[in-house]
Amino acid sequence: MINILINLTAVQEYSENAFNLLLEQLLKSPANQLPMYAESALPVVKEENKEGFITALRSRLDDIERESKRKRVEKVIKKLTR
Repeated sequence: MINILINLTAVQEYSENAFNLLLEQLLKSPANQLPMYAESALPVVKEENKEGFITALRSRLDDIERESKRKRVEKVIKKLTR
């Protein structure tokens, strides 16, 4: 599901809706899958939707129990805030 949404964001006609659905899925996804989803979605994050993506990831940081997985999400956030 996530990969389909990521691919749809590359299509101009579906980009906005697909990205909004992607954010919804990030908020609902299992915490152990979040780092992989965040890393996969990173290439399709544009300047205009970057803040929403970062906000979604930050809101889930406390849900992630394993330190290594939390660091992966923090790394994605750091790449976007440079």
